[in-house]
Amino acid sequence: VKIKVKIPDFEVYELIRLERKVAENNLDYKQLISYVLLTNESGEILTYRRGSYTNAHDMLKGSACLGFGGHVQDVDSTGLYSKGFGGVFDTAEREVSEELKGVIPDELKIVGYITDNSSPEGVKHLGIVLKGKIPKGFDINSVGKELSVNGLKFMTPYELHDLFYDFEFWSQLVIKQFYKAPKEFNPVVIRPKRFNINSNIILFVGEIATGKTIICELLSERLGIHYVSTRRCVAKLIEMRDFGTKDRTQFQRKAEAFITAKEGPYLLAQEIKEEIKKRNDITVVDGIRHLATVKELKNLYPDLTLIYIDSSRDDAFRNYCNRSKGNANLDQFREVRFHPVEKEIRLIKWEADAYIFNGGDRDQLFETFIDWFNTNKK
Repeated sequence: VKIKVKIPDFEVYELIRLERKVAENNLDYKQLISYVLLTNESGEILTYRRGSYTNAHDMLKGSACLGFGGHVQDVDSTGLYSKGFGGVFDTAEREVSEELKGVIPDELKIVGYITDNSSPEGVKHLGIVLKGKIPKGFDINSVGKELSVNGLKFMTPYELHDLFYDFEFWSQLVIKQFYKAPKEFNPVVIRPKRFNINSNIILFVGEIATGKTIICELLSERLGIHYVSTRRCVAKLIEMRDFGTKDRTQFQRKAEAFITAKEGPYLLAQEIKEEIKKRNDITVVDGIRHLATVKELKNLYPDLTLIYIDSSRDDAFRNYCNRSKGNANLDQFREVRFHPVEKEIRLIKWEADAYIFNGGDRDQLFETFIDWFNTNKK
């Protein structure tokens, strides 16, 4: 069944009814999502945390969120009493009611849309962003804990920015668009604030273009700290030239074959060790992508400090384009960031001693890290 849908201030879309499992495996279609922002009478925004038991993608589980809602269903878009607009209003009311125990938002209106081609999940969806108000008399304590939605809390716009790093990506996009950051806000966050750094070996790990190479280069350039690039070590071991700012696809393919071989992580750790031995002082290492390599290095340096560095994907894409000197697009970014050789990086986050959220520029990243490092180095 095909239905023409006119959403205010948007182009006309052709709505096609597909089974969910069919849509998940067909990138020719965008799945329609209602993404609802809810505020109280004071203008505070209702937030929550995704539970472990949810239909949401694994990337959302445990994340702080702003948007309530979900996929438009058949009953939303074609039911006898549907409000039209592709079912996004009906979905918004149904999903909020289910998650907040019968609450129906007031004054719902469409305020924007999200097209996110930066991830395999994002490319499947079109998010229609709506704003609504929580009815007067709503008692946040009256909503029991749900397996999928818990930790309900009203936040001011400033509080949203203070915890920006903790929100899932669509929430981050919404916060940037609709809520102004405090004047003195530092977009670079390091947790924990206090940590005893006992080793001269620091490993920076993170997904592509989050800033791990940037911070290592800055520490080397500005302070003369010894910098070891895992990518260059891998290039030597697989006998392939570093791709520099060019396409990394062939390099990734050959690197994956090397690191997944039985002796790969051990050989890489030994090569990194040889590079570390060239200088007897503080050394930063960047580019490790596998837990097995981290384990091998910890066997060599039990007290090393492992730091996971993160950023919002829109900032990562900007960094990726800058390093590619304009020779990049979003499809290429998605392909390399979610290449199989990169899949373990997000798991290393849970093994890290410290976490950096890089939402700032080069100087903010450098200065925030140096302050943290000087405070915690024994």
